[in-house]
Amino acid sequence: MPPAGRPDPAALRGPAYHPDGPLTPPPCPPADNPPHGPAATGSTATGPGRGRGRLTAVALCLVLGAGLLGGAAAGTWLTGSETERAAGFHAAAELWREIPVDDLFPRELRGDGAGPGGADRRWTRLAAAPDGNCKHAFDELLARALSPVGCRRLVRATYVDETTTSVTTVGMVFT
Repeated sequence: MPPAGRPDPAALRGPAYHPDGPLTPPPCPPADNPPHGPAATGSTATGPGRGRGRLTAVALCLVLGAGLLGGAAAGTWLTGSETERAAGFHAAAELWREIPVDDLFPRELRGDGAGPGGADRRWTRLAAAPDGNCKHAFDELLARALSPVGCRRLVRATYVDETTTSVTTVGMVFT
């Protein structure tokens, strides 16, 4: 028996509750009580405003689709031909020769909030290795991942954090 002023938990669960087993489905309505609503009467009425909402959704989809197709066409037109893009890639592949090492690998890197507990961190470049080829520079898995694009040159620099507890080497691969 529940305390005074509180309803019986079994009564809250409804008549289908059985303390020894799962809930049972409610009884079916009598056969002489036919179902009601548009599906039962065969009516195809959609209700007020429902047809207008569908028409609006279709129009919106058409406008968005046309915009996406137009954007894709404009992007293709703006990027130029395949030979222009290839020439740009070849020019960029040689940029490492012209850029000073301090621009590729700054003498100091700052990481505001990059340390444990949101502490600021600072790394100082120890050395920059001379450019090299990619042969034997990567482990087997990374070498396999890079093989489709190739590897022309590799440049690297080594940094130490200000606590001198960790040393990190970073590199750039030119494909």
